[in-house]
Amino acid sequence: LLNYGYAILAAMVLREILGAGLDPSIGFLHHRRGTAYPLVYDIMEPFRPVVDHAVISFVHRQRRSLHNRTAMLRTSVVRRFRNALRAVATTPEPWSRRRTSLPTLIKQLLDQYKSRVLPLDRMS
Repeated sequence: LLNYGYAILAAMVLREILGAGLDPSIGFLHHRRGTAYPLVYDIMEPFRPVVDHAVISFVHRQRRSLHNRTAMLRTSVVRRFRNALRAVATTPEPWSRRRTSLPTLIKQLLDQYKSRVLPLDRMS
């Protein structure tokens, strides 16, 4: 579920990066390997605890149905988790005191990134 949650988060971040007009293949903390986009992993890093929280909360709520190990492979479990993660991402708590959703926080981070990094590119 963590890997699946991180994949959903990466897709959200990639969508916002492309919407902001940035090149996802240029990162600072991560290097390009294969078809991966380093900037996606750089930007999603501070939001990983949101996914961790969603997984822990989901498993806690679903512990009876998840007790059977074969249930982990069922698509219904994955579907329920995806819906739970979507609910966590669109609900501002627990990570924002400003009552902001996760996509809005990602946009704000990208705006800060653009205002600080892009002027350096223009100087050269």
